[in-house]
Amino acid sequence: MTLRRFSFIYSICLMCIFSALLIGYRYYFEYPQILQRIVMLQTRELHAVDIMIDQQLQQLAISNYDYAVWDESYEFIQYPTRAFITENFLDDTFTSLKIDGAIFVGKNKKIQWERGFDYVEKRALSVEPLDVVTAEIVNITYPTSSQTDAVPQKMGFISTNYGPVMFASSQLRQSDRSGQQVGMLLFIRKVRLSLIHQLADFSQLSITQGDINAQQNIDHIPDISAPIGDAAFSLTRQRVIKDITGKAIIILNIRHINNDPPPFFNHTLQIILVVLITIPFILQWIVNLMFIRPITIGITNIVNMIYRGELTPLKGESNILEIQKLITSFNQLVNIVNQQKEDLEVLALKDALTGIANRRAFENHLSLSWSLTQRNALPLAIVMVDIDFFKHYNDNLGHQAGDAAIQQVATTLSQHLVRNDDMVARYGGEEFAIILINTDISHVQSMMSRLLLAVRHLAISHPGSSVSSHLTISLGAAVTTQFECTSVDELLLHADQALYQAKSAGRNNAMLWGS
Repeated sequence: MTLRRFSFIYSICLMCIFSALLIGYRYYFEYPQILQRIVMLQTRELHAVDIMIDQQLQQLAISNYDYAVWDESYEFIQYPTRAFITENFLDDTFTSLKIDGAIFVGKNKKIQWERGFDYVEKRALSVEPLDVVTAEIVNITYPTSSQTDAVPQKMGFISTNYGPVMFASSQLRQSDRSGQQVGMLLFIRKVRLSLIHQLADFSQLSITQGDINAQQNIDHIPDISAPIGDAAFSLTRQRVIKDITGKAIIILNIRHINNDPPPFFNHTLQIILVVLITIPFILQWIVNLMFIRPITIGITNIVNMIYRGELTPLKGESNILEIQKLITSFNQLVNIVNQQKEDLEVLALKDALTGIANRRAFENHLSLSWSLTQRNALPLAIVMVDIDFFKHYNDNLGHQAGDAAIQQVATTLSQHLVRNDDMVARYGGEEFAIILINTDISHVQSMMSRLLLAVRHLAISHPGSSVSSHLTISLGAAVTTQFECTSVDELLLHADQALYQAKSAGRNNAMLWGS
């Protein structure tokens, strides 16, 4: 054998070894990691579907809570009147709350009143909720809790003769969350094809609804909230939505439309093979520079994000098409998840009608304000505001005019709060609540006087008022410097008592508790 032939054979063998090593590296290490990253993205997409479902349930639960924790609902379940239903459960009520059924259940778990109304088609249901909601369903949706300081609630899906529906239920309580266990209010919403479309749009997935029949075995299909885990890479999956009893009632056929894996033999790999044929000794440098280092940095960044519990876009760019596609897809998903998180936080703490804080946001802010003022020995004031004779206003001018009046009053109250720590919230119905931090009694009295005058200057005609020809408000306030306040509930109670005094004194005025 000549030296030239030996050199040629040696070069060929060396080329084959390095080529085999490169191909083996891509097949056994790099490509599985790329697929694993894609599976992580798919996990995020499936989680987005679960978030959207939870968001729908939370919105339904918030509406249900607002109607259940209300003095008028609490009184109705004990002393039913037709006037309460006529005033509060009109067709527009079902449309604005996006519900298809409302059921009042008494303490003995017997349905006391129920009505079905298709809020999408704006017509009465062909069957009453009583024909859909059986005694068994009432029993499993009735909320119970061992906690004494919270209103028991339930939400989820249930299977009915009509089909799968979403539900939210709350035990009835007075507006201050006090009262006995006298019954519950149950809201239901049909599961429509539009929900599937919303899930697809929200998660950027292709989703269709499958059929469930009695002969089909679906025990092997995971729940929508279940992680992918160690499952093999796939662009298509099935998930189920289960009812509150754990029974699968909806099958989702899911396709990941933005996660196609990169080709195994891509243009970059072919170029590297050519380089390896001519320059084998630079293999380690090329592999480390173009493959290992970018992947390691990306994995390290993602692991740190998971450890911190905070997702941020990956910085930098890669010359490798697959890695850059993965970075781009991951950054897009991060932006979607962060935006969804912000949207969910806003929806959970914002009143849908007025755009100001809702009762849940008020209670959270009040708890934080109480801790801050107690720790720093600062005064804290609560002002309760109620629109005078608002029921007469609705009776004379209609609920749409009533909603518009509530919006104007909410805007006016908000415009008079200029400090960042102060808050005005819609407390329920026509009632508002204001939190003022580090303020004295004279400032509270001055603030109430300005609010009284500002609402009067709106000059909203009120033909049903017995104190003025225009819409007015009554205010009641309590300040921690007035008395030895031992809890935030006591402060809230005194503010509510001051509001009651203002109403008893003829309305269209303001009262400071203890004055």
